[in-house]
Amino acid sequence: MPGQARHDGREAAGGFPGREHFSASGTKNQSSGAPSGKRRLSYKEQREFDALEAELEQLNAEKAQIETLLAAGTASYEDIRTASQRYETLKAELDAKETRWLELSL
Repeated sequence: MPGQARHDGREAAGGFPGREHFSASGTKNQSSGAPSGKRRLSYKEQREFDALEAELEQLNAEKAQIETLLAAGTASYEDIRTASQRYETLKAELDAKETRWLELSL
């Protein structure tokens, strides 16, 4: 019986009230009337978001270069040591910036 509640609290159309479910086309549907949507970023947050995208691109490019250097196996011991130290620092920077990017993108 579509649209009617069953005795166990579930909607007859499928699922529990307030829970997400997916339609046959694969799109996500929200079964409650709760407001959903992305909040608008402030001007400062939007500028930070744009800057983060550029920084992430640059840091990922540097990370790829270091990975190539380390994988080549032709670098000197000192170059490998320096690159490894930078790689660790780079991973921490990327993690922090990607987390902030995700916070702003939601």
